[in-house]
Amino acid sequence: MIKEDVVISQGSRSLLENIIAATCYTATLFCLYQSFVDLKHVGGYAYFGTTCFIFGLRYSISKYYRFNFKNHRFRDMSTIGSIEWGNWVQYEELSYVAVFLNSKDFYEINLWYDEKRHFNLSNYQDLDDALDVARGIALQLELDVYDAGTDPYNTKWL
Repeated sequence: MIKEDVVISQGSRSLLENIIAATCYTATLFCLYQSFVDLKHVGGYAYFGTTCFIFGLRYSISKYYRFNFKNHRFRDMSTIGSIEWGNWVQYEELSYVAVFLNSKDFYEINLWYDEKRHFNLSNYQDLDDALDVARGIALQLELDVYDAGTDPYNTKWL
């Protein structure tokens, strides 16, 4: 039996994040305009405009993953509004979903495929949240969950 395609999404951005992004993009446009009007301070406007643009991207990019089980591939997608980009990655077999504590004290959820390759799906500050999301992803993809976050020296399969 061939499974249907599965999409795992972080969801849409909150209203506050959209307001911050819009403010940053507006400041970027203002700096671009001012750099043509006030030629004495072009460098300052360019620096501040670039910084605002980067912050705007930070608050407006959403990520999702699309799995095509029929063709054994997945796509790591990034979106800003209706603009999407990402690449298809071929895999032989999805292995498992793992949760572990990284060096920055965040719990990472990784999807392992082809036995030794993986990519990061998301990060959480709370272990319970990370395990709940990992269980949901594993349920959708019909995989096992490897818990290395509860006790890194005593890992277990859930």
